[in-house]
Amino acid sequence: SVTRSARRAKLAANKCYDTGSYYTDELGWIHNSSKLERGMRTFYQKTGVQPHLYITDNIDGDRSGNYSLTKQEDFGNALYDEYFEDEGHVMVVFCEYRDSEYVCFAVAGSDAKAVLDSNGREILLDCIDDLYYSDMEDEEFFSRAFENAARKLMQ
Repeated sequence: SVTRSARRAKLAANKCYDTGSYYTDELGWIHNSSKLERGMRTFYQKTGVQPHLYITDNIDGDRSGNYSLTKQEDFGNALYDEYFEDEGHVMVVFCEYRDSEYVCFAVAGSDAKAVLDSNGREILLDCIDDLYYSDMEDEEFFSRAFENAARKLMQ
């Protein structure tokens, strides 16, 4: 159910500083960081946008799952500002507030939006949704989702 993408150009290297950090795991899901980061590095190489995956079970202490778009954006923007000093990254928040129930959203810097406009972010989130119920380990599922998204975004 992933829509095809508009033509996109890779973000210029001077727009995105490599932080060396690809994820924050509040839930202890990631046991093999290199497996996870492989797909995320592929995404960075192909798009020029360095992703950061933030895995949590709450948004500002709220585990209800009833998160308004404003609450999601405020949370994502606060994380973005905490982790990045440029506008070339994307912060992907994956919040599993109950077993098998989650919300996932992405906040892109203003430069990164050249690649990850609203349609581009939707493609990335669709790639995560498509693999969520697979029998892959968490590292593999997220890694594969970022690889798939990069391929679809930059085709």
